[in-house]
Amino acid sequence: SILVFLFFINAYNLIDGLDGLSTTTGIYILVIFFWIFFINNTLIESMIALSLIGALLGFLIFNKPPAKIFMGDSGSLSVGLIIAFLAIKVANLPLDSMGTLNPVFPMVVLAYPAIDTLRVFFIRLSQGLSPFSADRKHIHHDLLDLGLSHGESTLTIVGISIIFSLIAYQLRLSPNLSFFTLVPIILFVSHIPHTLIIRRNK
Repeated sequence: SILVFLFFINAYNLIDGLDGLSTTTGIYILVIFFWIFFINNTLIESMIALSLIGALLGFLIFNKPPAKIFMGDSGSLSVGLIIAFLAIKVANLPLDSMGTLNPVFPMVVLAYPAIDTLRVFFIRLSQGLSPFSADRKHIHHDLLDLGLSHGESTLTIVGISIIFSLIAYQLRLSPNLSFFTLVPIILFVSHIPHTLIIRRNK
């Protein structure tokens, strides 16, 4: 649990690189978590998720492209902490009225921050750099380099994340099937923007 907290707090902080990206991603994650808490009658966590959704929606008005204000470290670290706490709670709750448990589902919901962070950490370490050094190796930077705007990049990332979450929910009855199906697909899709850039440069 401590490792989940430390990892996701930093992962959520690292995706705060585009106007509206971390805010929209947070809303998408929290809406799904709220729904799971609600169907399980988990009222305290439901209120926490719903309150943060409201806060992020109010913030998005000023954070959408072109952003007038930014979340910054204090905002992204705080939101990341709350989402990490809720993710651990969700992993231990049924996903439907049949009592289906599948810890892979919250992993898929959190896939973009997690995969993007692991990807940039690996690239930086392979180049002999600190994993926390600043660069433009994030997936959202690749989408910008492909010609997408901040808003288009954000909608692309969140849209694909929602699709993966829906697939994970459909496969909820089999944790092993959902894990071994979705993890390779998510890894493959996350590498597509960088591959397109390499081919374009050639």
